[in-house]
Amino acid sequence: MATSGATVSGQLWTPSASYQGYWDSRLHLYASNSPNSPSWNLIQTVTPSGPGSQVINATYTVPFSVSNLVVRAVYAQSTSAAAPCKAGNDSDMDDLMIAVQ
Repeated sequence: MATSGATVSGQLWTPSASYQGYWDSRLHLYASNSPNSPSWNLIQTVTPSGPGSQVINATYTVPFSVSNLVVRAVYAQSTSAAAPCKAGNDSDMDDLMIAVQ
């Protein structure tokens, strides 16, 4: 996952995630404003446009009074239900913590 520019509370923010997509996969993006004990909120679920390497963007409004934001990308097969703490051979996850201004 990546981000560019300042992340400011109360404003729109666009995280990007790169991944190898397949027809039967989904990318679930979650956010939490509590990095020490996250309560994950689903931002968006993305279906790839086709097989191959892709960059996915999502738009998220950063909550006010947040000093840190954690974003989680969960890659899973389409037959799997969206879950922020998914385990197994058919999934992968990455986290990114961002300082908010």
